Amino acid sequence: MTRKVNKYNSNLNNSYRGSGVGAQTTSVRRAKSISATNRPYGKKELYEERLSSSVTTPDYSFAGSSFNSETGEVVIHMTNTKFNSKSAMPYDSVSVVELTYDISEASLGDTAIDVEGTTYYPKSGITGDVDLMLPTYNQYVNTVTKTSDGIHTIQNTPHLLQNDSVVFRVMGQYVHGSVYAVIQNLKNHSTNDYSYFAFQYTSPTSPKAEYKVSGDYDASSGEVSITISNIGTVKTTKNPFCYFNLFEVTTEESSSNALQNLPAGTPISTYLDNEIKQVYPLSLGNYGITDFSTSSSSNTNINYTIVSSLTSSQNTYFRMTQELEPFDSVTITFKGSNFQSGSAYLFNADEILYWGTTQDGDTLEIIDDFAHPTNNNYTFVA
Repeated sequence: MTRKVNKYNSNLNNSYRGSGVGAQTTSVRRAKSISATNRPYGKKELYEERLSSSVTTPDYSFAGSSFNSETGEVVIHMTNTKFNSKSAMPYDSVSVVELTYDISEASLGDTAIDVEGTTYYPKSGITGDVDLMLPTYNQYVNTVTKTSDGIHTIQNTPHLLQNDSVVFRVMGQYVHGSVYAVIQNLKNHSTNDYSYFAFQYTSPTSPKAEYKVSGDYDASSGEVSITISNIGTVKTTKNPFCYFNLFEVTTEESSSNALQNLPAGTPISTYLDNEIKQVYPLSLGNYGITDFSTSSSSNTNINYTIVSSLTSSQNTYFRMTQELEPFDSVTITFKGSNFQSGSAYLFNADEILYWGTTQDGDTLEIIDDFAHPTNNNYTFVA
């Protein structure tokens, strides 16, 4: 639900200076256009100068935001609805906080938040983790960070201009029955109040795992570092291990080849240079994996075991012994002595080569292998 806050003496106002997002219960307002014929003195330069000097703090809307009780996903729609406005920073941001109806527990201030007729207050940050399912939405790069006081902050870069929108797809380690809010950190310019999206979390009725793959390639050393996280609500599936594929891809569909059970010309969504790209399977090979190492982060103290190996036909793959528990992650680091300079290589977390297009990998996810975009892949150019 989206609500306006009637009080605005919250400590959240000073948590992340210069940026904010919010919601309004009214529909998104359309900015009034100014015709070129109405420009002052008919001079474009003077008009643009005056327009630039009058830029104001945005009003934001959360209209269309929702909580999915089947999967536990929170979808945040954020729109800047104010004409000639933008954040003072090069990004916009929101905070994810837990709420309480007991004002004595409101460590983040006494901002009143109405949730279906009950008044709540910002209690604290979230004890567990919060993560974004997709790092990019259209042209916006989205990130999530956790401050020392436990508050998760989600940012989009660049900042939203008038009528621009961004979507955050968020998973978190919430507690069944607790109430949470995604709240702005800055008062709305024209209404002088805060806005937010509030929801009561319930355990998912159809829980799923959710792979999220991110990585980094160091061109100077040739080192590849890939992190595989499970940001879902149940552990991943193994068959009988968790297999991770590595293969060469191309942006040219006509050059594509069938790889194992993955047909030639199969489009695969991936992130490359902070953009969503579509690539196709090209070739397999022995990439001469060296300097292989692993590390992990586990909420249940699991010591994950991952090995690099070759198939009988000398093709590279990785194998993990254990299923990946919710909000655990593993990182593998390696070099490839046989990577070809200028070639693109795709790492997939869900055994896409074995299943091909007949099934979405070993693990059924909210965002699966052939979604566009998907979060199951990392691609680098050697």
